[in-house]
Amino acid sequence: MMRSLYSGISGLKNHQTRMDVIGNNIANVNTTGYKTSRVIFQDIFSQTSRGGMANNGISGGTNPVQIGLGIKLSTIDVMHTPAPFARTDNPFDMMVEGDGYFIVDSPNGYFYTRAGNFKLDDEGWLTTSDGYYVMGYAGTFTYVQGDEATETEPAIPPSMEFNYDIDYEELSRIRLRVPGDDEGDVPIDLAGFAVGDDGSVSVIIDNEKVTIAKIALAMFSNPSGLEKAGNSMYRATASSGGAIQTQAIQNGSGKIIGGGLEMSNVDLATEFTDMIVTQRGFQANSRIITVSDTLLEELVNLKR
Repeated sequence: MMRSLYSGISGLKNHQTRMDVIGNNIANVNTTGYKTSRVIFQDIFSQTSRGGMANNGISGGTNPVQIGLGIKLSTIDVMHTPAPFARTDNPFDMMVEGDGYFIVDSPNGYFYTRAGNFKLDDEGWLTTSDGYYVMGYAGTFTYVQGDEATETEPAIPPSMEFNYDIDYEELSRIRLRVPGDDEGDVPIDLAGFAVGDDGSVSVIIDNEKVTIAKIALAMFSNPSGLEKAGNSMYRATASSGGAIQTQAIQNGSGKIIGGGLEMSNVDLATEFTDMIVTQRGFQANSRIITVSDTLLEELVNLKR
């Protein structure tokens, strides 16, 4: 059979894969924090009819003669490029401007995301829409009554002077509810909830603005090596390298902006252009099969 048939088949299969990726990009044009993907092709091993030769002093050198055997999928890259900011005025919505990913804790371990549409659950924990805990740095209250200082775990009695000491050594879940000393929860005015550029989480306690935690970010040496895990989440792989846990605006990480979300970085103009190119590529490869079949038909007809 003609090699061109198999080249055409490989072209059809891989252009179909490219179309699948383009379709997924367009479907996620309005998905919060979505990063577009692209498909790269490679040629397959070529059959060598004649090798190249160097100049031997009698005749000049010759180039190799090779016949290609089609194409294959090289890679599907996720493009972790910046996306526009969409203002929502919801204080629990956040985005990372620059490098870095929010860290969330799930039953299957840590995941990483650029989608910052967070919420509070019934116990005051800051979570994703799927109920995964947003991770950061928290600590304990230290309150002062007269000349006596005591650390709680964490707990403060109302109407006392206090400080909040944040522990930057270990990640912990972020909770916007502070238990009191046998008197129920200390009232927190969520209307005063705010997130600073450095990820600091501030609330109003006893008419005082208090920074009770900092949202952590994760950095990767190769973000393109992250594996999509669904639900706008990524997981670390050997290719991405391990997560480097840090604070916002440190170690090259970006800043956190509250009251808005990162949009998708899908460019419809690019996607539609790629769709046209992919369609024409698919059509051209189908013509290879059609013409090759016609040639084979002529060959078979030689017997008549």
